[in-house]
Amino acid sequence: TSLKSRLASVGVQAELVGEGVLICGAGAKRGATAESLGDSVAVRKTARGRVELEGSISDVYYVVRREIYNLLALVAA
Repeated sequence: TSLKSRLASVGVQAELVGEGVLICGAGAKRGATAESLGDSVAVRKTARGRVELEGSISDVYYVVRREIYNLLALVAA
């Protein structure tokens, strides 16, 4: 939820879907079309505590990656 609120503050829409997957970007909007899924990114946290980022390379991908890195930097400090 901290990543979701952080993304909202930088203007990226994000929605939590089943089993701890966060969909970010155009695919997070209700009624998203198949064409809009190209600008979407899925963030998953695995059982081992790893974070997986999946999606096509786009502006949304880099924004989400940067915010994940920023959150991890705060935890490590």
